[in-house]
Amino acid sequence: MRKLILLLVFIIFISSCSGDDPSYQAEVLPVNEAIVPSSFTFNRVDTITVRYTLPSNCYELPTAYYRHNGLTSRVVAVKALKNLDIRCSQLPSEMELKIPVLALYREDYYFSFWMGEDSRGNDLFQDFSVPVN
Repeated sequence: MRKLILLLVFIIFISSCSGDDPSYQAEVLPVNEAIVPSSFTFNRVDTITVRYTLPSNCYELPTAYYRHNGLTSRVVAVKALKNLDIRCSQLPSEMELKIPVLALYREDYYFSFWMGEDSRGNDLFQDFSVPVN
């Protein structure tokens, strides 16, 4: 009897994992504009504002994408999930993302915001150096 109950629970569990879940693809989106403070305060949280465009309503859950280059150097872009299972409206939306930055080091922080690619496929960046007070 116990084995039968375990088997039924297992079958119910497996059948609840249907294939109806949407399919997503992670994409990195370029930054349109970065607003960076003139300086950070040591051991305090400051905010960087990033403006970007979601290409359609298929894009969800935008977050900041970081790639660290050492302790105080970062490459920044926007990462979003594209829902592959819905019909997309091609109306882009301008969005804004606030990124908190805690200055844990007294040296300057360097940010390279990925602005997309040029006509040859080369990455374009906007660079900022932010001193820490």
